[in-house]
Amino acid sequence: MTQIWDDPDVTTPDNKIPHPNSLNDKLSVDQILEMAKLLGQLHDRFVTDDTKPVAWPEWQSFMRMSYDLGFVCRDATDRMDDETPIGDFITMMIKDKTRVGSLSLRQMRQVIHYIVRSERHGDGGGDRGAGTLYKFVENGLADAFAGRLNGNP
Repeated sequence: MTQIWDDPDVTTPDNKIPHPNSLNDKLSVDQILEMAKLLGQLHDRFVTDDTKPVAWPEWQSFMRMSYDLGFVCRDATDRMDDETPIGDFITMMIKDKTRVGSLSLRQMRQVIHYIVRSERHGDGGGDRGAGTLYKFVENGLADAFAGRLNGNP
């Protein structure tokens, strides 16, 4: 008898599609609520822990699960749909967090995609060990995104 993980329908690092999700794919409520939970856990850890975020299990879970939950997408780029660079878009939200309350799910997916890909490309090389993600958490955006994904305006 073979193990279930030997089944040809199970993905492996060798046959996994790097970005199977599309921004045009719909997400389930469960996927959205799970991302809210991950973001909330990042925020909670930030306020209680001064170690490098890359050492946090919450950081690792967020980075891994962002793909599985459909927030890292093959067709997302470093720009919003209106061509605003996502780094600039994040800066605008840092200055006015009330903007988060009007974001669409698509916009939130674009931002999270950008954060995860920036972390991957930067290898968590910020002075705190997680440059883009640390800035996102430090400035309260992870908490604001978690609230929005939980249905809070």
